[in-house]
Amino acid sequence: MKQKEIWLALCVILAAGLGMTHYIRQYGAMELGMAEESAVFSEDSTMETEGARSEAMTRLQELDELLAKKRPLEQDTTNSMKAAVEAERRLWENELLKFLDELENQLPPDEREQLFADQKDWSRLRENTAVAACGRQNSSLQSELEYNRSMKDSARARVYELVQVYSDVLSKEE
Repeated sequence: MKQKEIWLALCVILAAGLGMTHYIRQYGAMELGMAEESAVFSEDSTMETEGARSEAMTRLQELDELLAKKRPLEQDTTNSMKAAVEAERRLWENELLKFLDELENQLPPDEREQLFADQKDWSRLRENTAVAACGRQNSSLQSELEYNRSMKDSARARVYELVQVYSDVLSKEE
């Protein structure tokens, strides 16, 4: 009797694993499509005018709209919601890294050090906020969902904040 239960448990685990693999492959293709559309700046682009700031802001707004369109209206499971939020979080974190790279290349050394010190403080605050957000949930999946949602929202807000910082750098150079 015990062997039958073990085999049954193994079959259930295998079936769940196959289902998750299929779902992740299917969702991963959709995420790849979003990632290709999410490039804010190309390698050879320079942002030297106020037009670049408005271009960056326009691109961020387009990214927001794109994510809103790709986000399913009704998501059937916590796992699918978690996967969607994780994908959005990764996209916003990539945008954040792109802006930080641009600022690192544009700022003088003392301002660059200040920016990265602020970035470290922001990272700590972001992590503490995300931990606090997930601590109020009952299930571990729900906790992970809230953690990732908080991380995504923080990264998105920081990207918009960096566009403003970059605008200040442009006005100093003129």
